Amino acid sequence: MSFIIGEDVRVAAARDAVLLGLKGKVVLETMHTLTIRTDGKRNVILPKMGSALQLSTGTIVIGDDLEGRLEDRIAASGRPARRGAGRTR
Repeated sequence: MSFIIGEDVRVAAARDAVLLGLKGKVVLETMHTLTIRTDGKRNVILPKMGSALQLSTGTIVIGDDLEGRLEDRIAASGRPARRGAGRTR
Protein backbone atom coordinates (compact mmCIF):
# COMPACT_ATOMS: atom_id res chain seq x y z
CA MET A 1 0.00 0.00 0.00
CA SER A 2 1.50 3.30 -0.97
CA PHE A 3 -1.26 5.82 -0.27
CA ILE A 4 -2.58 6.07 3.29
CA ILE A 5 -3.68 9.70 3.54
CA GLY A 6 -7.30 9.69 4.69
CA GLU A 7 -7.08 6.24 6.28
CA ASP A 8 -8.24 5.61 9.85
CA VAL A 9 -5.29 4.10 11.73
CA ARG A 10 -4.11 2.93 15.14
CA VAL A 11 -0.42 3.08 16.07
CA ALA A 12 0.50 -0.57 16.65
CA ALA A 13 4.23 0.02 17.23
CA ALA A 14 6.39 3.07 17.78
CA ARG A 15 9.79 3.91 19.21
CA ASP A 16 8.07 6.42 21.50
CA ALA A 17 5.81 4.44 23.88
CA VAL A 18 3.55 7.50 24.34
CA LEU A 19 2.33 7.06 20.74
CA LEU A 20 1.29 3.41 21.14
CA GLY A 21 -2.44 2.91 20.69
CA LEU A 22 -3.00 6.39 19.27
CA LYS A 23 -6.02 6.40 16.93
CA GLY A 24 -6.96 8.85 14.24
CA LYS A 25 -6.91 9.71 10.56
CA VAL A 26 -3.74 10.26 8.51
CA VAL A 27 -3.97 13.84 7.23
CA LEU A 28 -0.44 14.54 5.98
CA GLU A 29 2.63 12.64 4.86
CA THR A 30 6.18 13.92 4.49
CA MET A 31 9.35 12.05 3.63
CA HIS A 32 9.96 10.89 7.20
CA THR A 33 6.71 11.51 9.11
CA LEU A 34 2.96 11.04 9.13
CA THR A 35 0.55 13.48 10.75
CA ILE A 36 -2.41 11.84 12.46
CA ARG A 37 -5.48 13.85 13.53
CA THR A 38 -7.04 12.34 16.63
CA ASP A 39 -10.73 12.42 17.55
CA GLY A 40 -9.89 15.28 19.89
CA LYS A 41 -8.82 17.30 16.80
CA ARG A 42 -5.17 17.18 17.90
CA ASN A 43 -2.49 16.67 15.24
CA VAL A 44 0.26 14.24 16.24
CA ILE A 45 3.42 13.78 14.18
CA LEU A 46 4.60 10.17 13.98
CA PRO A 47 8.04 9.25 12.61
CA LYS A 48 7.72 6.55 9.94
CA MET A 49 10.91 4.75 10.97
CA GLY A 50 10.31 2.25 13.74
CA SER A 51 6.53 2.50 13.62
CA ALA A 52 3.68 0.29 12.45
CA LEU A 53 0.07 1.27 11.78
CA GLN A 54 -3.03 -0.88 11.87
CA LEU A 55 -5.62 0.19 9.30
CA SER A 56 -9.36 -0.04 9.98
CA THR A 57 -9.37 -3.20 7.80
CA GLY A 58 -6.92 -4.86 10.20
CA THR A 59 -3.99 -4.63 7.79
CA ILE A 60 -0.65 -3.71 9.38
CA VAL A 61 1.51 -1.19 7.50
CA ILE A 62 5.17 -0.94 8.49
CA GLY A 63 6.35 2.67 8.62
CA ASP A 64 9.81 1.76 7.29
CA ASP A 65 8.10 0.63 4.05
CA LEU A 66 6.54 4.10 3.71
CA GLU A 67 9.88 5.90 4.07
CA GLY A 68 10.49 8.43 1.29
CA ARG A 69 8.26 10.66 -0.77
CA LEU A 70 4.79 9.49 -1.72
CA GLU A 71 5.42 10.53 -5.33
CA ASP A 72 8.47 8.29 -5.54
CA ARG A 73 6.59 5.28 -4.14
CA ILE A 74 3.77 5.77 -6.64
CA ALA A 75 6.24 6.08 -9.53
CA ALA A 76 8.07 2.93 -8.38
CA SER A 77 4.81 0.97 -8.39
CA GLY A 78 4.47 1.54 -12.13
CA ARG A 79 2.06 4.45 -12.11
CA PRO A 80 3.37 7.78 -13.35
CA ALA A 81 3.98 10.49 -10.77
CA ARG A 82 1.64 13.49 -10.96
CA ARG A 83 3.95 16.35 -11.86
CA GLY A 84 4.81 16.33 -15.55
CA ALA A 85 3.97 12.66 -15.94
CA GLY A 86 3.28 11.63 -19.49
CA ARG A 87 4.28 14.96 -21.01
CA THR A 88 6.30 14.94 -24.17
CA ARG A 89 8.47 17.78 -25.35
